[in-house]
Amino acid sequence: MINLQFGKIVEYACTNTVWLKHAVEEFFESGTDLDRLDRTMISGLFNDWFIYDFHPTGSEASPIAQYYLKNPHRLPQIQLETLRQVIATQHYSLYQIEKTKRQEWLDLLDIASGKKYRVYDTKGSSNASQVGCLSARLACVDNKWFIVGSNPLCFPITFTNRALKFHSKNTGKLTPKIIFDNTIKSAKSNVEVLPDKDIPAKRILIEHEFDQVAKKYNVHMTFQEMVAFVYNERYKDHFAQFYKDLMVKKGVCEEMIFENTQLFQDIWNYFPHKVLGGRCPNELYSKQR
Repeated sequence: MINLQFGKIVEYACTNTVWLKHAVEEFFESGTDLDRLDRTMISGLFNDWFIYDFHPTGSEASPIAQYYLKNPHRLPQIQLETLRQVIATQHYSLYQIEKTKRQEWLDLLDIASGKKYRVYDTKGSSNASQVGCLSARLACVDNKWFIVGSNPLCFPITFTNRALKFHSKNTGKLTPKIIFDNTIKSAKSNVEVLPDKDIPAKRILIEHEFDQVAKKYNVHMTFQEMVAFVYNERYKDHFAQFYKDLMVKKGVCEEMIFENTQLFQDIWNYFPHKVLGGRCPNELYSKQR
């Protein structure tokens, strides 16, 4: 671990009410329903983006850079040097977990660049899954890589070499705001909460779509097998391992999943789960409204 208190930098940035107002408007935009989102998760993403990626004006330095220049908490020289290295080398990306050594390090593969990093993080290496991906901000201090932003977000997916080559063509810069817009906010907004009486008709449409898509990708898993698979799931974190098990255990090809994620979300949301007492997530959503 590096000897820096990033909470102090967030605190410094938040004392500037003009910065904070503009950052909130830019990050969340109008019409975002924050009440339906995980506050802890979005707070971490916002704070990370706010201190590293937000620029009060087009030419003004980021809050963390201004914190370094002004040193409002009178950090000793050794901590200032650490902060300088963090600012100079930090970058945010999506990484595939290649290997972990508990309580020591993680070997990560940057999906976009193909570069590999050994990241020293006691907590992260202890909590991270042996497989999957995570989005995080890394920085190099004294020739070692560390996680230097909010807690990483974990995604229960892995990529084949073919998929890695495809994603490496995306040269756009990834930020916590992009993660928020394209995974968390969009996933929540895409959940169509139906009254119970409309669920049977929705299930018929989903079955028809699944059959067409399975035929297109030459997948032999039947819809009844898919529904049974969802019914008997016992995942602790909803989609954890779900997509991977579909590929490894059920023979569903990677292209079918990643090009039809909404279909699989619908199957998950509108069909019964044994762990929910035979109800589907939509029924629980509708009763919370």
